[in-house]
Amino acid sequence: MQNMKLAFKFLITFGIIHGITGQANANNVYTAYSGSQQGVTIRDANTLMQSGIIGTNFNVNGIAAGHSNNVYLTSGNQIFNYSTNGSLLNSFTWYDNTIIYGDTSVGSNNIYTAYSGSQQGVTIRDAETLAQSAIIGTGFNINGVSAGHNDNVYLTSGNSIFNYSTNGSLLNSFTWYDNSITYGDIAVSANNVFTVYAGSQQGVTIRDLDTLTQTGLIIPGFDIDGIAVGFNDDVYLTSGNQIFNYSTNGSLLNSFTWYDNTIAYGDISVAPVPVPAAAWLFGSGLIGLIGLRRKISR
Repeated sequence: MQNMKLAFKFLITFGIIHGITGQANANNVYTAYSGSQQGVTIRDANTLMQSGIIGTNFNVNGIAAGHSNNVYLTSGNQIFNYSTNGSLLNSFTWYDNTIIYGDTSVGSNNIYTAYSGSQQGVTIRDAETLAQSAIIGTGFNINGVSAGHNDNVYLTSGNSIFNYSTNGSLLNSFTWYDNSITYGDIAVSANNVFTVYAGSQQGVTIRDLDTLTQTGLIIPGFDIDGIAVGFNDDVYLTSGNQIFNYSTNGSLLNSFTWYDNTIAYGDISVAPVPVPAAAWLFGSGLIGLIGLRRKISR
């Protein structure tokens, strides 16, 4: 019994320490910028204060924060993987420069990247090697892409939102009756999908992940270039030389304006929260302790 108590105490202490130190990148927002300069600004999710930059010297079409203090970027017929200190970790170039990679999103082990040009669809690639494992051939140009939670992906095109499985099966779709509305960037939270729309109206539609039924709106009154979901029931938006943080009930929480209006913020991504090591250690520890207790009681 004494050994069990000591083991449990060590488990909790060790797990808490590692759970805290394992979330170093969980509070950042990554935003692509173009104009007189090109790159990615890294900003605190709460204050929007800049903590770093990745200078690319090329325009970035899509951006997605990875799980290991890294970020994925697309430009032309290329996909790049950078560390957040600006080091190039990996890259991939498609042989046909008529193919353009657009929006991109990170799943558990893969990245999902929209492509257009002579072909249209989504390429699914290993997050470490960038080797392609599958494609979703859509036959239409994609404005936004976001990885779902159950081996699926959400896409926007024109006035439609689509939900595909990663094997290419169409799971669900929604088309707005007014084709003057265009759905743009898209982001997924635990229960909802957030989709930017422009045209006769501008804003964000909040929809149920399974049914695509609308559950809410954010109407900021300006065209939105990029959207990312935060972890406190909030969203981040970009427009021109500004970054905004809204609650999902439409309240403005924070904003930042760059002094030079020749700079335009584009796609935006929030660093995913890693699973705390404490949770894994606690779970595995409990299993071990249960086994130990059973062994002693026999």
